[in-house]
Amino acid sequence: MPASLNQPLNSVCLLTPAGPGAVAVLQLELAEPEQAAHFLAGFRSGSASSVAAAHEAPVNRILFGQWSGEDVLLVRTAPCRWELHCHGGAVAVRRILLDLEQAGLPTVPALGDASPPLPQSLSVPMLIEIAVQRALIQCRTRLAADWILRQRDGRLLEPVTQLRSPDPRIRSHARAQLLQHAPFLKFLLRPARVGLFGPPNAGKSSLLNALCGLSRAIVSPVAGTTRDPVDAETQVHGRMLCITDTAGLHDAPGSPLEADGIRRTQSLVSHCDAACILAPADQPLPDIRLLTEPFRSCPATILVRSRCDLLQTARQAGNGLGQPHSTDTLSQSPGFLREVFVSAVTGEGLDELRNVLLQVIFPPEPEPGTALPLPGLTD
Repeated sequence: MPASLNQPLNSVCLLTPAGPGAVAVLQLELAEPEQAAHFLAGFRSGSASSVAAAHEAPVNRILFGQWSGEDVLLVRTAPCRWELHCHGGAVAVRRILLDLEQAGLPTVPALGDASPPLPQSLSVPMLIEIAVQRALIQCRTRLAADWILRQRDGRLLEPVTQLRSPDPRIRSHARAQLLQHAPFLKFLLRPARVGLFGPPNAGKSSLLNALCGLSRAIVSPVAGTTRDPVDAETQVHGRMLCITDTAGLHDAPGSPLEADGIRRTQSLVSHCDAACILAPADQPLPDIRLLTEPFRSCPATILVRSRCDLLQTARQAGNGLGQPHSTDTLSQSPGFLREVFVSAVTGEGLDELRNVLLQVIFPPEPEPGTALPLPGLTD
């Protein structure tokens, strides 16, 4: 019976990410169906309608019971394959794995934990398969999952084999070839972090809600409403963005609590992949140097002229504001990569801002047959 996902015969594998969670799923891959009676001896059925012995259950039959005092579900997914669903806490998982290990069923490397090195004693195909499974668990979009699953088509066989070469020049070349695509892989497996910065009442919370399509942040005309950073995630053309609303930046905080919020905002800058600096379009632009100076450590800064739906009103009031797309702001400050006018009320400019974020953060997509440096392969 072939192993599922190339899992070795007579082994147990944690299919869910390592660490605490609501539910954990363990997969048992056996060489012979008769072995199930021995390895599943720890399961105690809790349903009167269940079959007398768990190892005799038909395929796809779901059994409820206990294992070492833990409530579990057991299902036979193939003649020689079983899944055990238990509480996702570390203690429950560790206890069941220990029982299985004492019964003679070893644990293969946890799929969700990319930190332990992959055992180099594994064959190259097995090494690639486990790396794919680890990376797949981290995928948040169909685009990411598609890229990771395509790494199983044989494109990694040659470079991973070369990484095991006794010749250091061959190993170095193979590693360099793979790592050139590390920036692309990074943003496949984790969201890009985008910070919304600016003075109080610049429209940061409204913009966060508009970009993500939900009321994640509290919107209020009262300055200093946002104290702690507020995160929300959204998907744009298969890419994940984690957008952070921050406390308004200014020189005269009204309370120690507001001052602490500003300090937290400033500490976030270095962790952002892009910073959107908001400046209301219906108000005169502040000193451009004050807008750019705190964000020099950020890889990409975008000037976002918020509240552009109020420009017509501002022009009628004689504020001297020009047309929304005819400003010369960028020529005054090389610190900004782009300038975008948006309105969280009407939706104007939101798609343009999303596209700009994709352009300034994400590297170009490689050729379809590109081999990626999956976690653990190049360590």
